[in-house]
Amino acid sequence: MRNILLVEDDTVTRQYLSFLLEEKGYSVRQAENGRQALAGLDADGQPELVIVDIFMPEMDGIEIIIHFKESGISCPILAISGGGSDGDLTYLGYAKSLGACETLEKPFADEEFLDTVSNVFARQATQ
Repeated sequence: MRNILLVEDDTVTRQYLSFLLEEKGYSVRQAENGRQALAGLDADGQPELVIVDIFMPEMDGIEIIIHFKESGISCPILAISGGGSDGDLTYLGYAKSLGACETLEKPFADEEFLDTVSNVFARQATQ
């Protein structure tokens, strides 16, 4: 069973994405912001994939990606965003340049999300 850390501040979105992943057999840990996610790493260990929203309070997705890179944490990161309050999606490009292996623009279809997660794991298996 693959272990995923899902970091999303919107409760409904976080619970729905977690449900989709668990229905496909993934084990999902949830965090509502970056600080909670990083605290969970110490207690629960490194996940096999981190799915992180870009715009969140307390510690955003870009900060999480930078922290992972600086700390030598090497699990793949899928960055998701609807562009925040100003609709700016250039942050997904920043996330990719900082180390996210994939990005998805919200809203996305369930199948697109699940296919992206599956593809990340498939690429990881061939490396």
